[in-house]
Amino acid sequence: MTTYASANNKPSEVAAKRRVLDAHIIPALGDLTLSQVTGHEVDKFKAALLETKPSRQSSENRNATLSKKTVRNILAVLSRLLHVAQDWDYLENVPRIRQVKAPLPTMGFLHVDEANRLLDATEPSWRTLVLAALRTGMRLASAAARL
Repeated sequence: MTTYASANNKPSEVAAKRRVLDAHIIPALGDLTLSQVTGHEVDKFKAALLETKPSRQSSENRNATLSKKTVRNILAVLSRLLHVAQDWDYLENVPRIRQVKAPLPTMGFLHVDEANRLLDATEPSWRTLVLAALRTGMRLASAAARL
């Protein structure tokens, strides 16, 4: 998987996929051979993920479990891993992985008056960056990368 991941992903994506492998996939499925990863095993894995508590929790939400979006991301890494194994002739058939239905994320936008108040409160040296972010919908990470 390392060869495929590093050849086809940014370093940050490789690191994220490595964390998913180390934290979730290998502990749950690492003792199985590829041919033993059946649809039934994947469904058991998915059920366990839906009951898993995140490794980092706020003290306010001790009963929280992994979000459905996180479970979808973990299953996507597993699916890609199994498909690459099939492409490389290590696995004959890839089990069907039924994704978890996750709610669509809500997007928050500033109203014109809120955007104007933000610009008015922004230091002059940051004004161009804030204005560009407001007008383009630039993500915070993209704006921070421009610093």
